[in-house]
Amino acid sequence: MNTITVRKHDWRGRFRYAWSGRMVDRTAEHLTIEAIWNGPGEPRVGEITFAMGDRFLEFYYPGRGYAIWQIETPDGSLKGWYCNISTPVEEHDGTLGFRDLLLDLLVYPDGRVAVLDREEFETARHEGLDPREATAAEAALAEVQAMARAGVFPFRSTGVSVSEPR
Repeated sequence: MNTITVRKHDWRGRFRYAWSGRMVDRTAEHLTIEAIWNGPGEPRVGEITFAMGDRFLEFYYPGRGYAIWQIETPDGSLKGWYCNISTPVEEHDGTLGFRDLLLDLLVYPDGRVAVLDREEFETARHEGLDPREATAAEAALAEVQAMARAGVFPFRSTGVSVSEPR
């Protein structure tokens, strides 16, 4: 098993938390990790609750300012996609790391979307978020929104499994 650790830092660079997953795919465009939600807690994000045992297929795009996490129940039912806007992921010695830039996009299986944490993002802009990173975050959000609207990989709600990208 190819285990990898993911380390999340806040926009200021402070470590927040880490989790482990299994590398299931690596292409020139993205890395795919499978992780099982085991806490902390069972937070509700929009209309989705991250529940113990949920399967996350996490798609990381080297050089791009986002990751897309497909969330499924333990039986494989699609809950939606959580799109985390961040600095580009960096990989070192079996660890992926990024700084969270606060903006997020939630995409539901029926195609509805919700931008999350806009107020936190605007507060960070006034508290010292680098203007170049703020601009990059807005561009990354727009890119992910366009991907979701177009229904391109990994945004599929057709029942096709994305655990083995084609």
